[in-house]
Amino acid sequence: MTLNGLIEQCQLEEVPNEYVAMRLVRAFEERAYQAYNGGEVKGSIHSSVGHEAIAAAAGRAFKVQDYIACTHRGHGHAITRGTDVGRMFAELMGKESGTCRGRGGSMHLTDKSVGLIGANGIVGASVELAVGAAMSIKTLGDRSAVAIASFGDGATAQGSFHEGMNLASLWKLPVVFLCENNQYAVTAHVSDAIAAASIVDFAEPYKNVEGIAVDGRDYDAVAEAMVFARQRAVSGGGPVLIEAKTYRFMGHSRGDPAFGAYRSKEAHLAEVANDPIERFIMARQLPQGEIVRVNSVIAEFIERAIDFGRSASEPAADSALEYVY
Repeated sequence: MTLNGLIEQCQLEEVPNEYVAMRLVRAFEERAYQAYNGGEVKGSIHSSVGHEAIAAAAGRAFKVQDYIACTHRGHGHAITRGTDVGRMFAELMGKESGTCRGRGGSMHLTDKSVGLIGANGIVGASVELAVGAAMSIKTLGDRSAVAIASFGDGATAQGSFHEGMNLASLWKLPVVFLCENNQYAVTAHVSDAIAAASIVDFAEPYKNVEGIAVDGRDYDAVAEAMVFARQRAVSGGGPVLIEAKTYRFMGHSRGDPAFGAYRSKEAHLAEVANDPIERFIMARQLPQGEIVRVNSVIAEFIERAIDFGRSASEPAADSALEYVY
């Protein structure tokens, strides 16, 4: 139950693959949140609704041999890298058939089969993981792969971000730093937390690092930046810092309201109106009838995937200490 399998199932003629990728990410996030509220998902959950253009562009621009480390908000990247969606639901439900045998859950979802070296709950840790992967790529002399660090705006206030940028700069590592700037680190607006006019400005002090700022809700702009960044990194030109500016439509996590506590309803609705999926539809003038048909196929796909998770077995009690390092 993968994105590529769904694309084949949709029998696309008038709707691009990229639309299916974005809509599948949206459908997964919405269904997972419903499952969490219904008590089926264990632990925490962080929605990436609003980030779909970034995940879809990354899935298209980066190759199967590349590595990606992402944040606790990493479902979209897992899907567009090709992780089995049924196994993702199983992982969120703590089942043995999950990508981490139910041990990781949403925040630590990992799938080495597609180069996803880990989502994690440590802010900024994806930078260090990707820099380490990039160092291994360079040490082993692999000239065909790069590592991608996906992180939020709040991570740029962490020492790990600057340590990673510094090492990648010094050693000219094949790494792409992808900041998904959704404007809020939990409840703190980026303007109140980051001492720079723009996050892309952090590329300036580091030699060999090129900075690019893009509209993270414009699929084409993000894809173009990522294709360039990968080519520069894999050819030995040095790291790239991409700041993809977007907005998370949901609250930070469970129990955090979308608006009312630290975001006004008016400002929130204005941001939500700038929907990356709707912009993609409008930019390509996709036929509404085909959109409805494809959305229906995706909805059925999601229900089969969540049913897979529900029917999967629980880990055996005597296996609780297995896979613990």
